[in-house]
Formats: sequence, C-alpha cells, structure tokens
Amino acid sequence: MSGPAVHLTEAFASLHMALDSGELACACGTLIEDLLGSVRWRVRFGNSSNEDTDLFFGGTGATIEPQQQTGDGSLSGRNRVDLRFRDEVIGALTHDGPPVADRDTARMLGAHLGAAGVNLRLWTRAEEESRERRLGHEMLGDISALLGSFDIEFVLARSLEHVLRIVGSDVGSVMLWDGCLFSDPVVLGLPEEVTAAIRLEGEPVAELVAKAGQSLVVSDPDLSGLPEEFSSINLQVLLAIPLMSGNRAVAVMQTANPRFCTPGSPYLEAAEEICQLSAIAVENAALHKEVVQRERMATIGQVMAGLSHDIKNMLHTMNAGYYLLRMGIDGGDMSNVSEAYPILGSAMQRISGLVMDMLDYSKNRTPARSPVALNALGEEIVSGMKPVAEDGEVTLEHRLDPAMEMIAADSNAIFRCLSNLVTNAVQAVEKGGRVEVRTEWRDGEPMASIVVEDDGPGIPEEDRGRIFDALFSTKGSKGTGFGLAVTKKIVEEHGGRIDLDSELGRGTTFTICLPKEA
Repeated sequence: MSGPAVHLTEAFASLHMALDSGELACACGTLIEDLLGSVRWRVRFGNSSNEDTDLFFGGTGATIEPQQQTGDGSLSGRNRVDLRFRDEVIGALTHDGPPVADRDTARMLGAHLGAAGVNLRLWTRAEEESRERRLGHEMLGDISALLGSFDIEFVLARSLEHVLRIVGSDVGSVMLWDGCLFSDPVVLGLPEEVTAAIRLEGEPVAELVAKAGQSLVVSDPDLSGLPEEFSSINLQVLLAIPLMSGNRAVAVMQTANPRFCTPGSPYLEAAEEICQLSAIAVENAALHKEVVQRERMATIGQVMAGLSHDIKNMLHTMNAGYYLLRMGIDGGDMSNVSEAYPILGSAMQRISGLVMDMLDYSKNRTPARSPVALNALGEEIVSGMKPVAEDGEVTLEHRLDPAMEMIAADSNAIFRCLSNLVTNAVQAVEKGGRVEVRTEWRDGEPMASIVVEDDGPGIPEEDRGRIFDALFSTKGSKGTGFGLAVTKKIVEEHGGRIDLDSELGRGTTFTICLPKEA
C-alpha cells in the first residue's frame, strides 16, 4: 500500500492523537487542505446554541483562524459533512469548497473527526478531574499516548495494568465484547475460567456488566461453579468495569480482590475514566483496521484488474497469430505462417516478461554478483534496440566512459533494468526524437552510473511520485506497470538507487547508481 491511500490513513491517525483543541484544529486543517484545497471551513461539536460547552474551530485550508473569528462554527448554505459517533450525529464540518468527491472518504472523514472530538472531550474531562484529585495523572498521560496506537491487545494490556494499580489489585483480565460473545481475554493472573464461573441471576458477571453498561462490585461471590483446579483460589471481591463507547460496551475489565473500589470513591472513578479512554482507543483501532482492510481490498482489485487487462490484450494478440497460423496450414499458404510466427513470438515474450516481473517484484532476492562491464551492457542494449528505434524513426546512441571499470553486480538483473529504461525511452519519444545511453565513472566516488536520457514529452509532476509504483503505467495498454517497479527493486537489492529527472516538453533522465564494490 502506498501513495494517497497511505497518506490519508496517516492523516486520520493524527486526528486521534490530538490532546487539545489546537492540535485537533491543526490536524483537521491539514486533512481538509489535502482533500479539498484551501477552502474556508468550520467545525462544531455539540449544540450550536450553547457556546460555553461547544467545541468549535475553523480556518482556510491548513491555516487556523483564532476562535473569536469562527463565528457560530457554521457556513450557512455550504457543503456539510456530519460528524458521527456510533451512528449519532454529534457535530458538523461545513466548508465553501466542492463536496468531497468520494462518498466513502466523506463517511470516514465524518467518523474519524467525530471519534477524535469525543476522544478530545473525554480526555479533557478526565484530565481535569484527575488533576483536581491528584490521582492517576501519570497513568492518564500514558493512556492518552495509547490513543494513537492501533494495537488493540497492547492497549487493553496497558489499560489493565493501570487499573490494577489504581484499585489495588494484583490480578485481572479484560475481554472484548461484540454484543453477543467475548473474545479471547488479556489475562494478568485471573483465568477466564474463574470469571466465567461467577454468576448473578444465572448470567456471568461480565455479560451483565456489558449489557447494563455500569460497573459492578460482587462481594463474597458464589464459587461453587469453579472448576476443581481453581477450588483453592481466594476470591473475596470481584470488580467488573465496562469499557463504554457511547452507550455501547466494547469490552469488560475484571479485577480480583481490589482494595480500593467502594462506590463513589475517587479510585473507582479514576479506574472507570481509564476504561472509558481505553474504549476510545479500541474504537480508534477498529476504525483503522476498517480503513486498512478497505485499502487492501482496493489494492487487490487494482492488481487483478490490471493483470487481467494486460493478459487479455496478450491473448487477443496470440489469437490473431493462431488464426493466421491455422489459415496458413489449412490453406497451404506459407506467407500466413510466416506472418503468424512473429506475432505469436512477441505475445509469448510479453507474457513471459510479465510473469518474470511479477516474480521479481514479489520476492526478495540476493544478487548473484560477478564482475560486470557496464560499458559492454550499454553497448549490447543499444545494439539490440537499434532496429526498434529505427523503425520508429528514433535516434538511439551511446556515450560510454572509457574510464569505466568492472563492478560487482548481477549481470542479467542489471541488463533487465537497463533494457526496461531504454525500451520506455524509445517508446516515449516522438518521430525524430533522440535517446542516449551513457556510463559515468568518477574516481573517489563509491558509485558508478548508467544514464538513459531522452528528449520526449517528459513526465507530468503529479505522476513522478508514483512512477515506480507497481501497476502504475503512463503507457495505457502498452504497459503492465511492473517494469519501473522491478527496476527500482533490483537496483536497491544491489545497494544502489535510481534517480528521476524530468521536465515537461524537455525530456526525461533516469540515472542508475550502483556500488563499485559489493
């Protein structure tokens, strides 16, 4: 995964890591500028009639305006994205630019920004109350750092450790709740079999707490249902706390024999606040997982669509060659047979090249190094491609550095890299264009260079950042999108790099730099 999809995921993650309204406003402004450009925008959480409790901010693109300039936090009659948390509208983003083009992106923007607003409010409230009581401040700080983590098991384990310290217990467990079943628990000395055996009115305590959404302290629990191997356990008090996201429990935390858990005590309140912040972290991680899964499926779809399109074109070519071959054999016309052979051969070479590119791209390989003369490779490539270039009325030349020495490299792999670049260059230039292959050796420098330069139309700036991505091609049906990606991978496996320099209307230069020594 790469490019805009990865950048959008990182931008959404930055919303959840904001611990004050200024940080959230800046993260929101950066995201809006990436999606919509420098448009004027406003965000408000809550009821716009209550300005004492509402959170609102705004700006133009990534530039944030002072709060007193944001007015009532709305832009009447402009585009609106509802901010949602658990399917409830909790605010709105309004802006004067074009609407977000992609509906899924707009939905995720509203969901992430809504969750970030709830996260900020919960964190602010918990921090203020904790500061007043001087209890668990450092623990809340650590929990706030977890809000940026997308590892659910890590979040639950760290949260459980903090709650155990606050309530004065040595053992506990926490389990995710999906509304019907619990997942495998994170356990610190309190086996699942023990908590499952403790029931009230025939139901396990954890299920009662998850459904009720309230903490429960069970004194002198009935231990008759404990498995025999746990019969000697000393369990006098069980504390169960739900991790609430909105009005829904996402997990239940249980601790055995807590010393500080009387109802209304600051210790129990602090433990409940940590559980509530942990619930936000769990929701953040679930949202992130959803985004990653969506992007993964989109990538798989893109791969399948690209490959099927390329293979279909190659099969069409083979069918044409087969048709000519059959006509020639059936009719005894050798001219048709002669015409069919190069068509079939070309299609087979393209399919073979695609398969090799896919294999090279999907596996990490250690170059089979041997002494390689880059000048000889350059001369061989130019000689082999000259008929193709001449057929397109393109001048193909080489200028080889006489000081060039042998380097340690995989000859076949570097040949493929150079062949890809020269083929692309010849196809890119128009009739009368020019392509030059040259080598450069500079004493005292660790790298030797191979340069492929053309005077073609150049590469648009918006494509330059993606030119080495797999399946990205500017050649339409003529390209598979693997050539440059494989070239970059092979060069980097050699410990080298490939540089791109291009200007619209002036041409493109690719420079492969390879270590002189392995």
